[in-house]
Amino acid sequence: ARVVPIAAREIAAGLGAPVAAGLALVGAFAALTGVADDESLASATRQLVPPHRAAALEAGVAALAAGADAVRGTPVEVTT
Repeated sequence: ARVVPIAAREIAAGLGAPVAAGLALVGAFAALTGVADDESLASATRQLVPPHRAAALEAGVAALAAGADAVRGTPVEVTT
């Protein structure tokens, strides 16, 4: 197993949305594994975020992208 450190709390805080740290991790995971592309994640997030959380939606989408950007180019061997 390979551990790739992600500064998720710092990424989210830098976006002004400390609660979006989990989304930064999701973006990083997707970028490392190729399980989903950035646009698919952003689209799904926009569809799933409930209306009462709409104010934080764009910060969450930004956290997805920032998490992915933080790990792009990191070599990771994926085995099944």
